[in-house]
Amino acid sequence: WRVQGGYSLQSTSEARVNYLKKACEEWARRHPNVRIDLQVFGGSTDVVMAKLLLEAKEGRAPDISQIDSFYVPRFYDYLPNMDQYFTKEEINDWFDYCREEAMIGPEGHLRSLWFTTDVRVLWYRKDLVPTPPKTWGELIEMASRISKQEQGVWGFVYPAGRGEGTMMEAFLPGFWSLGGLLVDETGRPIFGEGRNREAALKVLNFIKETIDSGATPSQVVEYIGSTQMNSLIAAGQAAMLLAGNGYRNSLVEILEPEEAEKWEVAPLPMPEGGFITSTAGGWNWGFFSEDPVKRALAIDFILDVYAGFKGSPGWCEAGGYLPPRKSVYEYYHYFASNPEIQKFMEYLETAKARPGTVIYPEISRQIQIAVGEVIVGTKSPEEALQTAWEDVLHAYEK
Repeated sequence: WRVQGGYSLQSTSEARVNYLKKACEEWARRHPNVRIDLQVFGGSTDVVMAKLLLEAKEGRAPDISQIDSFYVPRFYDYLPNMDQYFTKEEINDWFDYCREEAMIGPEGHLRSLWFTTDVRVLWYRKDLVPTPPKTWGELIEMASRISKQEQGVWGFVYPAGRGEGTMMEAFLPGFWSLGGLLVDETGRPIFGEGRNREAALKVLNFIKETIDSGATPSQVVEYIGSTQMNSLIAAGQAAMLLAGNGYRNSLVEILEPEEAEKWEVAPLPMPEGGFITSTAGGWNWGFFSEDPVKRALAIDFILDVYAGFKGSPGWCEAGGYLPPRKSVYEYYHYFASNPEIQKFMEYLETAKARPGTVIYPEISRQIQIAVGEVIVGTKSPEEALQTAWEDVLHAYEK
């Protein structure tokens, strides 16, 4: 059983450890003749996933392992068909993006189980933004006005540095909303072609407009994720920001209670004419054992502790995650009774996940560079996109 430290009994979170002890002990009592050997991993996700993929190719992968969601498709050849263990109704309980981007392989068979998720949202201060913007146009108008009228307050901030937050928050939602695709069904990059290029260019032009209009400070190029914005938020210097659902924890940590309560969530503003969407992430479980008895026990264990009727809500509440299963938001009190979590569930209904293709990390890296170039003004959106496209094609063809 290979698991990331924070998801295991070695977690530094008391709530997680207490939950896992209880759940694992209950499962062990029902299976007294089964021994589970724990392997804890940490460090760079890219390095860990590369090692696991090599082990899978050589037939040395652990019976159970955590897999980052957008890496799962690279493991399809080594993950067994699990259709026999689940009804169609059970599988359909997972959100669409979970099934479409990771759980179900290209031949239509169940290959993994998604067990934690998250979603990107617009956080806004209710005292400065009575009604959150729904479109890019409304956002620019509102944010630039706040920047001009509120002394020392920026209207809108987001991650735009050399980090995945730039893709997840600043680029992908708008790109997808306009119908853009990063790669085709074979994994070939296509974001620089046809309507995909048009969508990418519109996103880069929007990012440029946030800076040119005064809505956003150019210092966002220093933010690789939401936590880098904490000092700005703690000082009361931002009215709206893009971040994940988990940013509530940061607000509670860095602000006084009455200040944290001023922050509310809304769907991400979308380009005019685009459809509502967001970016979702999370982790899956992969079951590599070829022994049907071991495999059945492994699946039963994971369902009981992390992903099943009890495991999914139990683990996600203890760990502070959103469940990837729709029914949990209806039958489990903690999630069903929380209005903010219910909003997150609505956003997950239309969310999308990053494509699990080998070229994606390079696409992400080049688009991060392009976003930065547009913000600091070293390249126009057209020039930055063209450079990103050419560099990705060069990497793909090598």
